[in-house]
Formats: sequence, C-alpha cells, structure tokens
Amino acid sequence: MEPDNGSLQTDEIEKSNSKMVEIDGETIEYDQLIREYKSLKDNAITNKKLYRKAVSKYLQEKELKPYQAELIKMQQTLEKTGQKMIILFEGRDAAGKGGTIRRVTRYMNEKHYRVVALGRP
Repeated sequence: MEPDNGSLQTDEIEKSNSKMVEIDGETIEYDQLIREYKSLKDNAITNKKLYRKAVSKYLQEKELKPYQAELIKMQQTLEKTGQKMIILFEGRDAAGKGGTIRRVTRYMNEKHYRVVALGRP
C-alpha cells in the first residue's frame, strides 16, 4: 500500500525545515502562526472591550429616554403657558456637566433653550 501525497508532503516539509506546519494545504512557519494567534487574541480582547463599552452606552441612553420625553413635554407645556424655566448645573471642571447638558438637550427644540456658561464669581 502506497502512502498518500499529503503524508509525503508533510514528511518532506518536516525533513527540510522542522519549524513548518501544513494547515488546510498551506505551509506556515510556526513563528508566523504564533504571531497571527497573538494578533487575533489581542484583537479579540480589544473587540470585547469595545463591545462592553457600546453596550454600556446603549443602556445609559435607553435609561435616559423616559426623562428626555418628560423634558420635551415640560418644554411644550411651558411654551403654551408662556412660563420660563432655568436649569442650573454646578460642578468642578471636567465633572461631566457639558456631556450631561448635551444629553438633556439632545431632543429638545433648539429655538426654545440656550446654554450659557458663567464665569467664576
């Protein structure tokens, strides 16, 4: 019984260079295989972090929806009655005031509000 061509090729490769491996008909060096594995592993870790961040952001946005709807209703009521309202944010630098204001005003009518930054007293 004769050995098949696949085992002959593998034997020849092993004899010529012991650091080669054949996968799906393609000959690859072990070092290259290890580099590709490490690269894929690093990408998987990065993708996992990005996925968690995206899910977290989505859940935060979803949690804000009812409050944003209430603000829109309040804005419409204030327009009808001719009343005015002030919302004041106070906090240290880089405390997240700007991001909060953007999220609060995202769905509000831009004609009916303005954001004013006050200097130090």
